[in-house]
Amino acid sequence: MNAARLAPIALATFKGGGVALSLLLSVLCLSCGSKDEISSEPSSEPVGAEAEFREGLRYKDGDGVTADPSKAVEWFLKAASQGHADAQCVLGLAYAAGEGVPADPGEAARWFREAGEQGNAEAQGQLGTFYMTGMGVPEDHAEAAKWLRKAAEQGEATPQMILGSLYDSGQGVVKDEEEAAKWYRRAAEQGLAGAQCCLGICYELGSGVEKDLPKAFAWYRMAADQGLGEAQFALGRLHESHKSGPQDVEDSVRWYRRAAEQGNADAQANLGRLYMLGAGVPKDTVLAYMWFNLAAASGDDRAQKAREILSDVMDRSQIDEAQKLSREWKPKKAE
Repeated sequence: MNAARLAPIALATFKGGGVALSLLLSVLCLSCGSKDEISSEPSSEPVGAEAEFREGLRYKDGDGVTADPSKAVEWFLKAASQGHADAQCVLGLAYAAGEGVPADPGEAARWFREAGEQGNAEAQGQLGTFYMTGMGVPEDHAEAAKWLRKAAEQGEATPQMILGSLYDSGQGVVKDEEEAAKWYRRAAEQGLAGAQCCLGICYELGSGVEKDLPKAFAWYRMAADQGLGEAQFALGRLHESHKSGPQDVEDSVRWYRRAAEQGNADAQANLGRLYMLGAGVPKDTVLAYMWFNLAAASGDDRAQKAREILSDVMDRSQIDEAQKLSREWKPKKAE
C-alpha cells in the first residue's frame, strides 16, 4: 500500500450511487435542537423562521404528525427564505437526496452555500464535497478545499479527513504531508474509521510523521474494529509480513477474511493465495480459485493470473464448484 492510496480511502466514506455520493454527514444539523425540545402536540400556524424550521422537522421525522417529506420541505423553505441557516442546510440535503422534492444538485448547492456563508459547518462540508465531485457545481478542488477547511476548522470530522486527502495528493492545495497527517489525526481522534486508517498508513510509511509501526498497527486496529475493510486488509498484511511482531499467519487469515467478505479485492486475492499454499488454513484449491475469481472480477490482475495458474492443477469438477461458489457469494456487512 502506498501514499497514493490515502485519498481513495479518505473518500470511501461518501462514494456511492447517484446523488447519495454527496451525503457525507450522517448527523443532520445537530445544532437545530433535539426532538425533546419540540412539542409533539399539533401546533397552531408557526410564526417566525425558528418555529417554521421546527415545524419542518416535525413533518420530516413524523414527530406528532404523519411524516410528510413534501410538507417538511414547504416549512424548511419558509424558514430558509428568511435566512435560517439550519433550515437552509436541511433544504440542501433534501434537494441532494430528492426527499420531498425532485433531486436537484444545483439547488442543493445553492442552499448549502447560503447556509455555509452564515457559518453552518454541515453545509460547508457538503458544499466542499460538491466541489470535489462536480455535483451541482463545476468540479474545483481549490474551491472544495476552501469550504472543507471552513467545516474542518469547526471540528467536522469527515471534512477534516477529506481535507487531509487533498493535502496528501496536492489537489486544490500545495502538497504537504505533514498538513495531511494533521487533519487525518484530528478526524481520527474523533473516531472516524477512514481517517484512522489513513493515519495508520502515514505511520507505516513515515508520511508526514515519523515512521512508527506500532502506532500504525494501533490506528489500523481502531479502524478495523469499526469494520473498515482497508484497515482489516492492512492488519492482515502486517501480520503476514512480520511488521506487527512475530509472524502470525492465522491472524492474517482472520483479518483478510473479514475484509474479503466485504468485497475488498486485495484481501480476496491474498486469502486466495493462503488457501492455495495452505498457509494458516487447510490447503483448498476450490476456495483459492473462488477468492481469486472474486478478486479478478474487481479488476485485480494478480488474482487473474493466479487463477489461471491454479486452474492448470484443477480438474473440471473442481473449477465448476469454484465457479458456483463465486456466483453464490454475497458480500457481508462490515463487522
